[in-house]
Amino acid sequence: FQWTTTGSGVFENANELTTTYTPSAEDIEAGSVTLLAMATSEGCDPVEYEYAFDMNPVPSMSMPLPNQMISICQGENFTVDFATFEGYIDGWMTIDVNGETIALTEGLPLVLPTADLEPGNYHFSFHNLNNGYCESDPDMGLDIQVHQSVSITMPLSLLPLNYCAIEEPQTIAVEVEGDYTSFQWTTTGSGVFENANELTTTYTPSAEDIEAGSVTLLAMTTSEACGSVEYEYAFDMNPAPSMSMPLPNCILSICQGESFTVDFATFEGYIDGWMTIEINGETITLTEGLPIVLPTANLEPGNYHFSFHNLSNGYCETDPDMGLDIQVLETPNITVNENAFEICEGETVTFEIIATGGDPMEPTYTIEGEGFEPFSFTGTSYAWEMTPAEFTELRLTRVTALNTGCGDDCVADLDIPVMVVVIPNAAVPEINGDTELDVRLTPVSTYTIGNEVMVRYTLEPEEAGIITGEYEDAQTIDIEWSETFKGEALLTATPLSECNNGGSTMNIVVKNTTSVNEFACSARIYPNPTSEKVNIECAGMTHLTVFNAIGQMVYNAEVDTDKVVINTASMPAGSYLVRITTAEGNITKHLNVIQ
Repeated sequence: FQWTTTGSGVFENANELTTTYTPSAEDIEAGSVTLLAMATSEGCDPVEYEYAFDMNPVPSMSMPLPNQMISICQGENFTVDFATFEGYIDGWMTIDVNGETIALTEGLPLVLPTADLEPGNYHFSFHNLNNGYCESDPDMGLDIQVHQSVSITMPLSLLPLNYCAIEEPQTIAVEVEGDYTSFQWTTTGSGVFENANELTTTYTPSAEDIEAGSVTLLAMTTSEACGSVEYEYAFDMNPAPSMSMPLPNCILSICQGESFTVDFATFEGYIDGWMTIEINGETITLTEGLPIVLPTANLEPGNYHFSFHNLSNGYCETDPDMGLDIQVLETPNITVNENAFEICEGETVTFEIIATGGDPMEPTYTIEGEGFEPFSFTGTSYAWEMTPAEFTELRLTRVTALNTGCGDDCVADLDIPVMVVVIPNAAVPEINGDTELDVRLTPVSTYTIGNEVMVRYTLEPEEAGIITGEYEDAQTIDIEWSETFKGEALLTATPLSECNNGGSTMNIVVKNTTSVNEFACSARIYPNPTSEKVNIECAGMTHLTVFNAIGQMVYNAEVDTDKVVINTASMPAGSYLVRITTAEGNITKHLNVIQ
């Protein structure tokens, strides 16, 4: 028996039916050789058998190692893309990695199952490369360092994020877990980082950022094993609350008991329709669309300062640092010295009004009520004069104090009744009776009043006689004349009412003889009483003098006529004595002037 080959390989024993054949490089390169098995016998011809020695490819692995430690990031599978495999059959083969068989696909790299490994150093051994027909042992190894994975998260202490649309530094921060070599903040806007390489720093948004309302900040780390990790940090800006308050060019004045509405203040930056502000340390809630109302209703009159701080919309806070001065005016009030008066017809009554409250610098008041036209005055007191013709009842119902500052006038309700009783003036009494008599013939005379006026009588001089009878009607009297008196007597009738237009007098010529020529002059004064002029008649007058009630001479003239007219229009109302001088003596008459 004999083995032969078409190639150049070597048989272990060419004469054994079962032996080995080691193909040569040329055989392997050819991929196939034919082996010839030939047997010879003495009785038969030689017999040959062609044995096809077709060779499958032998799987092989080459892996040039890098010049540095292989590092990967935790959670990743490692791709050995620098390893080369040959000898696939039907596009596949297997390899043992650390005792675990892994299938390889032609055209795809070997992927090591490192995703579940904890950080640390690991060695991977490669053996038993098999394509289903042939097997080889690459006997190679690979060392890999697994690094902790890098992650970027938001600190819980910053949640929820509340950033404000103001050009001021605002804190930003992230937390990084894992091994990293560098860190960097960047922005899609144009603001400025205090330190872009610090995990915790500040970001000052620009005007453009604020106008946009939101920018994205990018927190990025790099590491040798894990590469770069990015985290998008939403920098959404809430509106910053703001306050503007152009002050008016006047004193802000309000009335006691009122709350002050600051309708000239403007607020921006409401969130959900509200914000708060601190006024003199007290927090007040503002509602969008409604003005701020200061709590001034319970303040006593005086000057107050209100400070505005800490404006907050629940997310952002600013300090307006503004102030407002307000004057609280006292509620006006009116008092009257007397509520009721009794006056005579034609007299003027004066009510003394005392006012309080309102503007202390320039107090001006307007009084309204029932039964009179409104009137105004400046100052704290006022003399309210009136000359009513009849009974008058008024009521003061309202006082308004002028507010000279910025604010409404101060108003208060009143209930002050005022009453004036007007007593009609009694008429000038008209005396009826003898104006010339002889006591020897008429020892008693009766005098009465011709109009309905009750009077009180007096007789001058006293020695002329006595009033002996006064009647119940207070109008009629009797005069008992003195037996020795002669001359001129004056009977005066004065109205009993304090309200009157004056009394009247009657000149009575009293004779005490039977001679009717005892007096050379019988004087006449008319009209009496008078208001504009008086006529004085007496035969043989040489001098005329008029005295008022207190003895002052008001008229003095030499005369040479029997009649004189005196103008009384400028003479005050009252009683006057008229002295008439003749060559035979003096005669005195009473004159009443009314106006």
